[in-house]
Amino acid sequence: SAASDVYKRQHYQYLIIGGGMTAEAAIRGIREVDATGTIGLISAELNPPYDRPPLTKDLWQEDASLDEIWRETQGLSVDMYLGGVAQPLDVERKQVLVQFPDEHVFVNLKGNRLLIEKGTTLGI
Repeated sequence: SAASDVYKRQHYQYLIIGGGMTAEAAIRGIREVDATGTIGLISAELNPPYDRPPLTKDLWQEDASLDEIWRETQGLSVDMYLGGVAQPLDVERKQVLVQFPDEHVFVNLKGNRLLIEKGTTLGI
């Protein structure tokens, strides 16, 4: 159908909305107790999680490097939806629509494990 061509669906045991340091810490915590569970991360940021305080302060010192700010989440088997706008949660269906310029993705939660990072704003 036309709707299935426009909307993709993904399912995760763990869903994290927000791409900051808290999200990265949650991913590491999940991996300590569940090495194989599926994790989806939704962030309006275009980059994966990074250290924000050093980016805004320490990076401008001579001995700091841009390479030092990245939180290295890529090796933790996480599907990242970066640069998308998460719409309000559909609690009944356990899903959130993530809108990108060229596509829309329904991200479904298979279990009851959802983290919305402090400071995250969902679209209207």
